[in-house]
Amino acid sequence: MIRLLTRLAAPAVIAVVVLGALPAYGQLTGSQRVSPALARELNDGSPVYAVSVELPFQPEYYHVHRLQEIGTVAGVQGRTVRVLQLSADQVREIAGFYWVERVDALDEG
Repeated sequence: MIRLLTRLAAPAVIAVVVLGALPAYGQLTGSQRVSPALARELNDGSPVYAVSVELPFQPEYYHVHRLQEIGTVAGVQGRTVRVLQLSADQVREIAGFYWVERVDALDEG
């Protein structure tokens, strides 16, 4: 009986570890994805930020929709999504997604 429970539980434990590993990795390394210039800006107390979010691949519906849940998506160009109306905490939340490569301040020019 114990052997059967072990055989049933092992795949479940492995699945939980695998599914939790990527989000944990994203949260642990999120600050490295924020550009140095944006990191300085995040500490200046501004109420709203506009950022470009670069992905290592062409964004799909899921990625754009997830970013839209956090801020206002202003467009997608190539592998970059422009997101507006973000607080500093929301910028950090986006940087914590494991599928984000880089977050930078949006050029207002």
